[in-house]
Amino acid sequence: MKKCPTGLYCPGARHNLTYETIHKRSDTATVPLNSRELQKLSIKGSRVSYEELVSTEDGLNFTVLEMALKEKLGLQNFDADVLRTLGLMKNGTLNRAAQLLADENNLKESAIDMVMFGDTEDVFLDRKTIRGKSLITQYREALDFFDQ
Repeated sequence: MKKCPTGLYCPGARHNLTYETIHKRSDTATVPLNSRELQKLSIKGSRVSYEELVSTEDGLNFTVLEMALKEKLGLQNFDADVLRTLGLMKNGTLNRAAQLLADENNLKESAIDMVMFGDTEDVFLDRKTIRGKSLITQYREALDFFDQ
């Protein structure tokens, strides 16, 4: 096996790399990389953070963010300039950070799962999952959940 530029071992040194052809060392074994690990490795190798990746959605709305900025900072106008200033838009394209702050998103990673336990960890008094909403909304709903 030849070593790939990524530092992983690629059987047959194939150049059309997929997660089926890329392997990694795990303790004393060499195991195939799954698609999620390959994606993380690609992001890490490109020296681009997750938040800087291009948004996977179009037509995002930012009503929650706009209201928060107006309430906390007294912002008068919310427009593309504000998104650029916050680092949520570059060259007219929104990034994943913008997607996380949008009113709604389809990111699996954007979720909070909360549980209120009873006398033991086996007893759930309440449980709430928040997904697909702005991080601001998730934060506020989490605070409300724990204030109960």
